[in-house]
Amino acid sequence: MSHHKLVEKRISYLVAISLVILLAFAVRLVDIQGVRAAGLANKAENELTKESVIMAPRGAITDINGTEFARSVSAYRILVDQAIVDHPKELSELAAPILDLDQDWLEAQLIGERRYVVISQAVKPEVW
Repeated sequence: MSHHKLVEKRISYLVAISLVILLAFAVRLVDIQGVRAAGLANKAENELTKESVIMAPRGAITDINGTEFARSVSAYRILVDQAIVDHPKELSELAAPILDLDQDWLEAQLIGERRYVVISQAVKPEVW
């Protein structure tokens, strides 16, 4: 085979490979822009429009001399959905010592069908 024919063969292989790659990109483009466009647009909109509450830290309240009168402290309210509690006895055994609550009282609060039961209020973050 002559050198000229070998070069033509290599060029034709490179052109064929390039066309296959371009065809793959074209198929992907049609898939994204045409077939799945509406679904992807909805997904993007949902991800971009999420709402979240960002708690602003509050400073201390001081007098003119800088003496602190009050300051903000984080505290949590612990609630329970009785309808989804499967093992109230084990849960009360685990949580009562941590929350410094009576185990029998806590177990009674975990049993039932109510969806909103306040277990404890003003729980410090280190306990939570």
